[in-house]
Amino acid sequence: WPPTARWCIRLTFFQISSCVLTHLGWTVGPAYQAYNQDEIELFSIARYVLMIPLMLVTVYNLIEWCTRRNMRALVISHVCMFEFSVKISYYSLLSTGYGLAYQNQRAYDLRPIYATRWIGWTFAIPTLLFMNLYPLLDHHHPLEALLRILPQQAASAAYCWACFLGCVVTDPLMGWYLNTLGC
Repeated sequence: WPPTARWCIRLTFFQISSCVLTHLGWTVGPAYQAYNQDEIELFSIARYVLMIPLMLVTVYNLIEWCTRRNMRALVISHVCMFEFSVKISYYSLLSTGYGLAYQNQRAYDLRPIYATRWIGWTFAIPTLLFMNLYPLLDHHHPLEALLRILPQQAASAAYCWACFLGCVVTDPLMGWYLNTLGC
């Protein structure tokens, strides 16, 4: 890895350490009790809307598998199917009331922040990073491309965790520290 990737890994370990210490030593704000029914319906619609591109990518994957078997196209279609599956999963949980909503301690109106969404983003953002490197798949094995961007993917997952925790921890100093560290 180049020096910037090594710095990225160091920062990621620092973010993870800060999050673990925050979990051990600080309290998380209260759970959000008042669910907005309009928001729940929106999550339900989003889940159904995302099923259409998932089905299209699946059909493309099957056609590609049966005809040409282009490795690059198959890998990217598998990654797309994973991405849509993650999003459909967390929107399904959100639409059925399992969003694990907490009060956002950094917002002025204590609006809800959903742990389920942040967990989904923890997987979705690194997956999108991998999808952006599809030109590497022409000359490299998918595992080599994955290892190349592993520092960025780890940093993205850690920043999601740090920002979520920064929003729900009750101590304002620690919350803003985690949010700043996440950015």
